[in-house]
Amino acid sequence: MSFKMPTSKGATFESAAIKRHNQHLLNKLKPGDLVKFDRGVYHHWAVYVGNGKLIHFINEESNYIPQAMQTSSMVLFPNDDKARIVEQDFWAVVGDSKADFGNMESEGWIPLDRHTIVERARSCLGPAKYNLYSQNCEHFAKWCRYNRAKSDQVDDLVKTSKTLFQLATLGSPIHILLDMAN
Repeated sequence: MSFKMPTSKGATFESAAIKRHNQHLLNKLKPGDLVKFDRGVYHHWAVYVGNGKLIHFINEESNYIPQAMQTSSMVLFPNDDKARIVEQDFWAVVGDSKADFGNMESEGWIPLDRHTIVERARSCLGPAKYNLYSQNCEHFAKWCRYNRAKSDQVDDLVKTSKTLFQLATLGSPIHILLDMAN
């Protein structure tokens, strides 16, 4: 027996609009494009390799990066023996999320050629080391396309954490020492 949560007409309409958006995106994707999936508190990243397939990080226990951060997931507590880079169908990865292009050319990033991007992604298939701060799905995708392993999400998290720490210690001796160090 399965239980289904009731949904409002608005939620159904939104879900249908997201599915149409995702289908439109899938129709436009070319091999080597980056795709990012809105998971609420973070974006999951993947490399499109053609024929409706993506290559990305997963947690073997859940077979995908969970939509909401869970303490048992590799998102918060990396577990190297559970991380893999796999090739999966676009629809299996997107789930209920909204997908968008993740390409960074508008920010001056120059991509490798499409064949090289796909080959780089495929060369990493299998068990992989995962680290939220230095080797996550965004690092992987951007390395494949641009030869730059960078995560704006991690950079933003570090900046926010530093700002919160500074606000929490405002006026304290620690804050004065930090100001002197800069």
